[in-house]
Amino acid sequence: TSTSSSTDTGSSTSTDTGSDTSTSSSTDTGSSTSTDTGSDTSTSSSTDTGSNTNTSTGTNTSVDVSVSELKTNIKDIYGLTCSDGSSSFSVRQLQLLEEVLSSLPESFRKNTTEIIRDKERPADTNLGNDTLAYVIRPESKVHLLDRCINYTNEDIAELNKINNREMTEEELVESLEFQFRHTIVHEMTHCYVNRTGNGIDTKWYDKFWPDGKVTGTTPSEYAKTSYSEDLAESVAYYSLGGKIVKDANGKEQFQVTGYNIFMDMDRYNFIKENIMGGKEFLEKPYNGGSISI
Repeated sequence: TSTSSSTDTGSSTSTDTGSDTSTSSSTDTGSSTSTDTGSDTSTSSSTDTGSNTNTSTGTNTSVDVSVSELKTNIKDIYGLTCSDGSSSFSVRQLQLLEEVLSSLPESFRKNTTEIIRDKERPADTNLGNDTLAYVIRPESKVHLLDRCINYTNEDIAELNKINNREMTEEELVESLEFQFRHTIVHEMTHCYVNRTGNGIDTKWYDKFWPDGKVTGTTPSEYAKTSYSEDLAESVAYYSLGGKIVKDANGKEQFQVTGYNIFMDMDRYNFIKENIMGGKEFLEKPYNGGSISI
């Protein structure tokens, strides 16, 4: 099970991933690696010398496209500013971001105006240690943290435990890219709610959280913590693509491609009709191939 989660903390919302971040099958990882790819595929592995080894989303300098060019393209095409804060974007991160943006309807993506790369959460907040990203209400800016683009030794150990075997480098990177895509759309959903002012969160609450109690099948355990995080989680998983399947009782549900993640059709159809403007991502395969992001 792949679970990205978020924490709603009063003035801000955040996406957290703890030890239950998932992935598929695998085979081995020692000290984890960081492999860099740009527009050409270039692979190099590196091992941290400290107590933590990270599988990260980095890039090298031998790429055919630059960070500045990608930032300019994203700004010109999607009207979204990519800013370096206390950390910085890599080529692969911007390539993945552009892929995500290109798949989303304009009516949804236009409500996010800026994505800022920060190293970590602010010290003066109550956001959790596993926060991947956050949005401050009522802003339309996403703060994307280093935690989102790195797997530490502890993360990898937990993934190995979940899968009951050691993960290969390729599988770890696929999982990390999945986490990145999920986090971006999750936080963009918070921006959508903040900026549109169309009461979509209230409609979601009335339909799926009557009397403050969740109903139906949520795509993650974290989605059960609040109606706003349920909405963000559901939209994020919807956008990752999948197929309509039947459960043991013959009832239809949505399954994320390649993962044991399910969502009821009421949630699916609500998102399709009210947020995605009718766009669906059915049977959309994982568009991988690189070793690092």
